[in-house]
This record gives sequence, structure tokens and C-alpha cells, in this order.
Amino acid sequence: IGRSAKKYDFICKPSTNLLPESQFIQYFNRFNLLLNNIPTSQKKATILETFSVIAFDINLEQEEIDEKENSGGIIEYIEQSKNFGDIIKSLTSAEYVKGVEINNESEYLNKLKTNPAVFQKWFSNFENVEIWYRRRLNFAHSVATASIVGASFGLSDRNCGNIVILENCGKCALIDFEYSFWFGENLEKKELVPFRLTPNFISALGVTSFENDFKKTCKLVMASLRKNMAHFISILQCTTIEPLNVAKFNLCKNQNQIKKSVDDIINRCANYMIGYDLQNRNWQTVSNQIDQLINQATSISNLSKMFKGWKSWL
Repeated sequence: IGRSAKKYDFICKPSTNLLPESQFIQYFNRFNLLLNNIPTSQKKATILETFSVIAFDINLEQEEIDEKENSGGIIEYIEQSKNFGDIIKSLTSAEYVKGVEINNESEYLNKLKTNPAVFQKWFSNFENVEIWYRRRLNFAHSVATASIVGASFGLSDRNCGNIVILENCGKCALIDFEYSFWFGENLEKKELVPFRLTPNFISALGVTSFENDFKKTCKLVMASLRKNMAHFISILQCTTIEPLNVAKFNLCKNQNQIKKSVDDIINRCANYMIGYDLQNRNWQTVSNQIDQLINQATSISNLSKMFKGWKSWL
């Protein structure tokens, strides 16, 4: 029970390392505090949804980290929420959301034909047109903000269970930050998309798809990241990258995977925020960078190569 006498539900995680979760929530909270330079009329649209995470004390000075003895914590339960996968299942069937292996673009396109987008139907459950429109707008703004900020530190594994939708307002929240700092690129089946923008997500954005509210918010958030880059980089250095790297909680899942240094990660985060394209070695405007990210996220070639648990057709 909080100071306001409101009851809060928490989830206990006795054997799960919650340090990454708690550190990234701090990063999100700081992002929300640094939105002062955004006009008041637009500020509310770019607020990230956060929740409380308390990680049990972990001794980072130990050479060997015993996760069973040095992990655990509690997570605030997000009331009136469902993960994206459960919502899709409620609109269709278990067979619709069943993971299948897709080997090429042709198989992916065939899957889209047999499993057309349905997420837009969920928004029609609200009482009237005004509420429907507001919920859809909330979804577009929150997905855009979460996508651009998450991509700023290489957040991967945005499968159907790692994106939560708030049923009372339509906003989305990100959970599970274990695969961060572009860890998805080191998987056997590499993740090739910067964030989730699949057919069902696009269907929920309305008739203008990602060309209107979603893209405008993406540009607004990216501009804020660039303007406040020094703050965000210092936050990542102090509260996220160093403890995660020292404790080997993120990038060292097994000996065969590449271990990125803290400096490498910092440089990549900075390049993303300033719009430097490492692959093509050129500088991008905010608009060009957003277009490139959206193209990567919606590319049939990229989506057809994702591992089956990601369910890229949903």
C-alpha cells in the first residue's frame, strides 16, 4: 500500500536477475524528465510508460557472479494490461499465434495471406468514436516513443510477450530488457529489425499507417535524443552499461558469442543518437534516419529471417 493509500500489486522474482530491468527503467524515467524542451502540447505524447523494479543487492566486485545467490527482486504489476500476444490470441485462436519456421520471403507473404492483421479490431471495443480515436492515438505515440528510445541502446527480442498494452488507454509499455546493446545480432538467427513494426502493429495505426502520428512522434523523440545526447550517454555509462558489463549479465551468454566492450557500446549508442550511419558512413538528418529505421523494421526481407518465436507475421 502506497502513501496515497492505493494498493499496488507486485510480482516476486526470487531467481531472476532484475538488475538490467531496474537500470533501464531508470533510463526511461530520466528520459521523461529531460523532455522539458519539447512543447507542452507534444510532451504528453512522448512520455514513456514505466513501472517500479527493485533488484536485490548484487555485489559487482565479485569475480564470479552466482546468479542464484545474487539475483531476484520485485516488479510492479501493470494493472489492466495484457501482453500483445495474449490480445491477438483473444481476437483469433491459438493456431493463429502458433510459432512456425519461415525460411524465405515467399513463405512470409503466404503466412500474411492466411493470417491477416486483426489488432485493429481490439481498438473497436471502446465505447465511442472519441475514445477509440484517443486510444489509437495513444498507441501510435507510445509505440513510436518506445521504439526509438529502445533502439537507442539496441533493445532486442521484442517478441509478442515483451510488449504490454494498457487496456484502459491503449498505450504500450516495454518489459524484459535482457537482450540489450544489440545482443540480438549475436544470436544464431540474427535480429535484423530495430524495433517491432509488424503488420498487426501497422493495422492499429489507422488508415495513414506509420506515415502520420507514428512517424511524427518518432522524429520528435529522435530530435530530443540528439539535443540531450550527452545526458543520455552519461546515464547509460553510469547506471546501465558498466554494471551490466562487469556482472556479465548481458553480453556473455556463452563463450561463442562476441563480447562487446563498454567503449564499443557507448560509441554505437552515440552514433545512433547523432544520426551517424556506420554501414554507409554518412550523417543523416532526423527525417532520413527515421525513414531508414522504419524501412528496416518493415522490410519483408528482414522479417522473413526472424526466428519463429518472434512471430514476425503478427
